Amino acid sequence: MSALCCRVSAGTLSDGQKRPMKGWPGRPGLVGEGDMSFHVTALEVAAGGVMSAFTAAMLTLAQKIRNDRRAAWWSRAQWAIDKSLSDDVQTRHVGTDAMQVLAQDRTATKPDLQVIDAALVRALDRS
Repeated sequence: MSALCCRVSAGTLSDGQKRPMKGWPGRPGLVGEGDMSFHVTALEVAAGGVMSAFTAAMLTLAQKIRNDRRAAWWSRAQWAIDKSLSDDVQTRHVGTDAMQVLAQDRTATKPDLQVIDAALVRALDRS
């Protein structure tokens, strides 16, 4: 038996009646119910562990998704900044237009927007 599933000592009185055992708080029981009560408690502990593990997994997944989105956003931002500094006017317009779209993406943080603003100012100075 595992450490959580141990047998609770209880017995039968000399007149054949079941002797009450000390159960968990809020879970008093008679012999025969004791093991069940303890197993339910162990099951509840196991279920709580499963829920904790599931919550941790979901938080990890959400963080991975957020990091992947930011990495993709920065990849597009670098492309747009490179295009905005091109010598070709048409390519420069494509880059500045892309930066304006990226600036409205909710993935961008305040420092990200400051970088985009600085790049836009530089690109517009070249026009």
